[in-house]
Amino acid sequence: MMSWPELDQQLAFVAWATKALPWAELFAFDAPGALVVVLAEDAGAGREGDLAGAEHRRRCGALDLVRRHEGAWQRLDGRVVELAPEVAERMRCDVAPTFDGAADAAAAICLRFGPRAGRMMQLRLTEPQRAQLGRLQPLVDQCASHVLDDAQRRLVQEHPELRGDSPELEAPVRGYLQSQEQLGAEYLPLHRRETAKLWTAIHRLGALLGYRLH
Repeated sequence: MMSWPELDQQLAFVAWATKALPWAELFAFDAPGALVVVLAEDAGAGREGDLAGAEHRRRCGALDLVRRHEGAWQRLDGRVVELAPEVAERMRCDVAPTFDGAADAAAAICLRFGPRAGRMMQLRLTEPQRAQLGRLQPLVDQCASHVLDDAQRRLVQEHPELRGDSPELEAPVRGYLQSQEQLGAEYLPLHRRETAKLWTAIHRLGALLGYRLH
């Protein structure tokens, strides 16, 4: 009985979901997490921030996520839910953590893999993931090697438009930005593939419910 979301709401939902906490911070490359796209009357409930509750429903319609956690399907606020088998099967996405910007990707990969670079290849990775992260590791090391002082760090934070090929920048800042840009260029194709899984799940949900999709 709920309205099918408009195209701009679907776009807003996908943009939000790529930054959702369980996907971006809890799911690991060595243990991808499972998400299911659903329609819920209280979509966005139980969450904080500028896209929760009524604001989520205004911008994203009734689209929401359910995740697999500790053997049960849960809403993002922790409530356990029962999913019909056909819903769990058809709308399920097995996803790795993903980010929609080069800076976010660089920071996240450095945070996740930088301190344990020596152990990275020992993780339980699929061969494509192992190859991808093997290519990323030198960039992780390079990005982590550029130590910026407080002034340089503020410069980078306050001016996201800065590019690594700007000749007027100091060498540490230039090197940091260049390695960050390379890292993001390597990582963003992963983001696009993971985002496509969400779109597929939305389309399957619409087909199951008999909606005509955009």
